[in-house]
Amino acid sequence: MILVLTDKDRDYAADYMAHGFCSLFGADQVVDFPRKPSLHWTAEPVMDCDLNLDTLAWNQEQVETALRDGTFKLVLIPTIRGVVPQRLYFWRELLRRNADRIVYYDAEDHAVNTLTVVTETMGFKPAAYFKRELPIGETWALPLPFGYPADRCVKTEMFRNGVVYTAHIWDWCGADSLRVRLREALSDYLSVHPRSRLSVVSDHVLHRCSVLAVSPSGRGYHTNRHLQVIADGCCPVIERPWMQWPDALVDGVECRYFRNEVEAVDIVRDLLNEPDKAHAMAIAAQKSLVERHSTLCRAKTVWSSIYG
Repeated sequence: MILVLTDKDRDYAADYMAHGFCSLFGADQVVDFPRKPSLHWTAEPVMDCDLNLDTLAWNQEQVETALRDGTFKLVLIPTIRGVVPQRLYFWRELLRRNADRIVYYDAEDHAVNTLTVVTETMGFKPAAYFKRELPIGETWALPLPFGYPADRCVKTEMFRNGVVYTAHIWDWCGADSLRVRLREALSDYLSVHPRSRLSVVSDHVLHRCSVLAVSPSGRGYHTNRHLQVIADGCCPVIERPWMQWPDALVDGVECRYFRNEVEAVDIVRDLLNEPDKAHAMAIAAQKSLVERHSTLCRAKTVWSSIYG
């Protein structure tokens, strides 16, 4: 039995981790508390992490009883947003009974070590600490980038054409940021030039008819879009990693990496001239997602940190 102790708001990390543990053990072995609307979403998705999982709907008394009795094999804290810190404080004695199986996963955009926040709130350290944005060479946490649902992978087809840029309207890094320079440099190659944020459904439709997808980083390096375009069957052209990424995509085999807009344009031009190579790379990228970067893989990584 797995407890995902989370916040009610949408969150790629928390929502996809819940999906991973449902894939690993079955939804009837997972409790998300408090009940999270985005995990039980039946309408058109608002964000790509909207899911419809049949997890157990337990009330507070049931969760507290299970914590007291040691029923949960793993307690995952995938965020410290909202009321989560308050709940950690008031449940500190219940949580202490489960100290050897508590995992904290900080999946925020920053590279700050937030372990102290959780440790001081609960009164003890979690058994394992994972970090989405872990700087290269640092060892104060275990690296854990986003995963993506493997069941969303669609078939890659040779007859695709066009290039999609996945960060078309987000300029939060500044007017001279790589995101903006990329959009301008790639303008002659893009099949669509959106002026506003596309819906999740429209995003997928656009990806699934494009042969290439150019994906820069977000506020942090790891972004859902890197994996989303792979699941949608694009050949991924991705900004070179500047945070730890275990078992990262292999450059030239499963993706192409770029460091700046000049490299990105050169890569796009080369791949458009070699459609067979782009198609083979898209297939290899999907294989890597399923085998190394799915939500199931991420859940297995978290589980093995406690149980080996």
